[in-house]
Amino acid sequence: KTFNIRCSGQNVLPDELPKPRMSYHYGFELMYSRSGMDRLTAKSYMVNVSVLDVSHNRINKVDPLALRLLQNAREIRLNSNQMTHLPPDINNITNFAGKIMLYDNPWDCSCQNLWLQKWMLQINASLQTSSAVLCATPGWLNGNSLLSADFCSPDPHILRRRLIGLSLGSILGAILLLLCSIFLLYKARVW
Repeated sequence: KTFNIRCSGQNVLPDELPKPRMSYHYGFELMYSRSGMDRLTAKSYMVNVSVLDVSHNRINKVDPLALRLLQNAREIRLNSNQMTHLPPDINNITNFAGKIMLYDNPWDCSCQNLWLQKWMLQINASLQTSSAVLCATPGWLNGNSLLSADFCSPDPHILRRRLIGLSLGSILGAILLLLCSIFLLYKARVW
């Protein structure tokens, strides 16, 4: 038996849910899409959740225990939130029984989050619409797939500036050397 709980306007999950009296096997479908929630916290009843929809919110923090408790859920909808990263403690969660949706979040694909890419590649079979999990930062990776982005690549603008600086330095050095040589030759002829 599955109980569907829809709570629009509630920006936090309830601390407890009622336990059904007639059934030993039960599950919950929690529908909290567009509720204004800004974090996902662990609740003991999450082990009985078959669908969690917290999409289209402002979630930017996820309790690692919540994801552990939701591993057997059929669907976890965390898409369309404000997540830039996930806590590194989830690194040991390597499979989900169902689908997890993480697309349409402003993921930070900088080098310190390389572990996140490796983790998402591990759970790729469960990752729904994985091609839409895109990097937002750093700017030079914006719009690239998180699964294939080069997280530790240097900023091409900085490389270009360094290359231009090196080139200009080399040219100025060569001109200075040429001018010194001309001056020394001139001085040698005048003596």
